[in-house]
Amino acid sequence: MKRSLLCAAACLAAAVLLTGCQGAASSSASASSEAEINQEMPDYSLGLTDEGLFDGVDVTACVTLPDYRQVPSGEAFTTVSEEDLQAAIDQFMSSYATDTQITDRAVEDGDTVNLTYTGSIDGQVFEGGSAENQDYTAGSDELIDDFLTQIIGAMPGDTVKVQVTFPDPYTPNTDLSGKQAVFDTTINYIHGDARPPELTEDFVTNYLSYYYGYTSVEDMRQKISAQLLEEQKYNYVLDWLYDNCTFQPVPEQLVQDQLTILDTELANAANGYGITLDELAAKYGADSVDALKEAYRPQLENMIRQNLMCQALAQDAGITVDQDTVDEYFAQQGVNDCTALMKSYGKGYIYQGVRTELVAQYLMEHVAAE
Repeated sequence: MKRSLLCAAACLAAAVLLTGCQGAASSSASASSEAEINQEMPDYSLGLTDEGLFDGVDVTACVTLPDYRQVPSGEAFTTVSEEDLQAAIDQFMSSYATDTQITDRAVEDGDTVNLTYTGSIDGQVFEGGSAENQDYTAGSDELIDDFLTQIIGAMPGDTVKVQVTFPDPYTPNTDLSGKQAVFDTTINYIHGDARPPELTEDFVTNYLSYYYGYTSVEDMRQKISAQLLEEQKYNYVLDWLYDNCTFQPVPEQLVQDQLTILDTELANAANGYGITLDELAAKYGADSVDALKEAYRPQLENMIRQNLMCQALAQDAGITVDQDTVDEYFAQQGVNDCTALMKSYGKGYIYQGVRTELVAQYLMEHVAAE
């Protein structure tokens, strides 16, 4: 149940879609910068008061709390497994991995290829149709038409004249609708396997000591282990609370609010791809966008129940959130001014997220001694 307050948890179910379309908005060959301008920020605070409470909802009628003042202890409070620790270290080191660059064979279907291209229509280079050193998957539909199929078989160093036709209509830039274009495309290299560096004392000293404060490999292991232990505790207490609450059916209005937020996320994703909503749904195996939204309903209801239980416990235990509380929380995270976050996500969403953090902290302080 661990989540980042700064992520758009109000539309957690759409995260995969949004991640999938990030690369699709890099140029006019996919979805031009105009598409990014047209992105609409969802109202993540929809249905919430400025205090981050569900507006007009009696949470005590929605959830019955267990005796949360004596949370039973568990192994999550004492032990981090060697497997979990090593997995965390491996994941950390993977962020420093570098890809090998393959230049001695032709591009194959499915390769990740680094490209530089310039697009022209009737011999004239057009705005937004160029990119340098961008990564794409050969044979995929990340770019328009069969752009990325035409590079298959080319060698790194080759320049291929890729001929495509823009869809009609092409919503990211209607001036390009139905136009034939040629992209002079240079294959820079094919990405090989990513290889993380070896974790050595020298690597820690040279790359990790200044930013992370690690003084040695063993110090790094101990600090990551301590962080994992805190995450385990956080997850344990919120999972325990969720498993021991009794929930009534989630108020439909709360679900509709989340579906409204999801509407905006899906529209942004479709806009990023330069396709319709139903075409977006088809990408993810749904018959229609309505069917896709319904597939997310269980995840949205689960998220709402989590917020209901945290609001109910905060109300019962007298846990309050005000601006000073919010400022203090973000200062602890290294964010000294949360004005921009408030503007992006809304005051209600930020307050609700901070309340969840305070509830988790309260529960961790009320774990029964063994």
